[in-house]
Amino acid sequence: GRVRDAIDALHISIWSSETAEAHAVLAQAQVEARELDLARSEANRALALDAESADAKRVLDQLTK
Repeated sequence: GRVRDAIDALHISIWSSETAEAHAVLAQAQVEARELDLARSEANRALALDAESADAKRVLDQLTK
């Protein structure tokens, strides 16, 4: 029920310290909020920072199903 609050907090977190993990978590939250294009973008950003990010790969896998 508080997915939007989590997404907003994650955005702020990323502004102060950008990590692949934070982008992957944000991507998953956006999937839950049905913001699929934004989720794909965040997962791809996570992979740009860490090509081995299992979490980002999992999100992209969810989006292709």
